[in-house]
Amino acid sequence: MYGVTQSPSTACRGQARLGTASADPVRQTANDDFCVMRMSVRRLKFVKEKTDMVKKSHVFGLALSALLFVSGAWFLLDHKKAENSGKEIAEYMVETASAHDGVVDLSPFGTKVCIQPPGGLGRPMAVRQHGKPVVFEESIASEGIWSLSLERPDGVYVYAIPTSIVNWELKGTEIYAELASCPKSLLIQVVNSVPTLIVK
Repeated sequence: MYGVTQSPSTACRGQARLGTASADPVRQTANDDFCVMRMSVRRLKFVKEKTDMVKKSHVFGLALSALLFVSGAWFLLDHKKAENSGKEIAEYMVETASAHDGVVDLSPFGTKVCIQPPGGLGRPMAVRQHGKPVVFEESIASEGIWSLSLERPDGVYVYAIPTSIVNWELKGTEIYAELASCPKSLLIQVVNSVPTLIVK
């Protein structure tokens, strides 16, 4: 770029060689001074524009990196703690049961799967059943739930299963600790038009 890649004095001397010089030495000196000043201003403007572009690129890069970091962190957190919900698991069990004569194989859920009856003791019972810490416990503002705990390499996940989707009807005479178990499969049958967990 003319007048940018060259120094101001060199560019002005180039103009003189191209025939733009004045015959009057005084005027020529003034023209040269003005030319140098003008070229210097252009050069400073060009440098400033390049600096601003670099700064903007740097800020954009930092913003993009931050966005990717936050997105990645969110994805990892979401994948770890909210891979499923109790509602989704319950719906999956109902679909599986309807396709397999009421039997739900629990092996795809985790290395060890346990159930805890309604009563609000899902977390402590899950710790007792698995012998490992609970790293996630789903919380639902409802009393109509029972719990399903899944054992994975990083710990135990406890999900709240809505009784409105898969009911677990208690007679009131059962012993809570005896109802909590770690079966390989579950039996779900429709009772009074509601899919119901059959515990024997």
